[in-house]
Amino acid sequence: MDSKDDYRLLTNPREIASYLKASSDHQEAVTVYFPAKEQGYRSLFVEIDLDRGEIELDSLAPTPGDSLMRNHEKFHVIGSVSGVQLRFDDNVLERLSQDKDGRQGYRIKLPQKVRYMQRRDAFRARIPYSTHIKAVLQDEELPNPLRARLVDISATGCRLVINKAELESLPLRNGSGFSSLKFQIPGSAEIDTMATVRNVLIREEVDEVQVGIEYCNLSGLNERYIDRFVNQLQRDSRHGAA
Repeated sequence: MDSKDDYRLLTNPREIASYLKASSDHQEAVTVYFPAKEQGYRSLFVEIDLDRGEIELDSLAPTPGDSLMRNHEKFHVIGSVSGVQLRFDDNVLERLSQDKDGRQGYRIKLPQKVRYMQRRDAFRARIPYSTHIKAVLQDEELPNPLRARLVDISATGCRLVINKAELESLPLRNGSGFSSLKFQIPGSAEIDTMATVRNVLIREEVDEVQVGIEYCNLSGLNERYIDRFVNQLQRDSRHGAA
């Protein structure tokens, strides 16, 4: 078990279906990750059918994920509900589906095992204003990339500040997903990961929006870069207070 995680294994089909349905009802973003290709895509749980033992996933974004799904590549599904991660691995497409409006979906088997994972609170390091770190959020559904600034960072996520004017035509909400979050760690590597919005705070008095972000499918190498940076910020903060 990962030292940052506490999880239990769900094996009761009704319990599994109940948690997945709760995620579906809240329209929580779902990550579909193809380990052989090291590529992840966004989706949603459309339907949880306990009687048939099936799950319907929404179409994948970005759209190139569709060909991987149709080729019956194995994939992991990572969802969430109430801040708890739900994960089940080694899935394959059972059949394609289509709703009355012609929107495509994917039917897969209801998993026999789901990891119900509660993340421990990670140390969150504030980034000094003098250390200006730009971030860019991208998704194929966005007309233009969203420009932001990092204000704090942890091993599991970060907080961004976005100019309110950038969000006039894009209402952010909990569960909104992005195919790419990029930022450069000073003197180190560029981080590029999928991301999910966990909370949104609108600050009307300064025309800005603070957005809490959770990383999705962060690579092991990028995780180490972030851990080092967080530790460095923590040391700098202690020295500054001494």
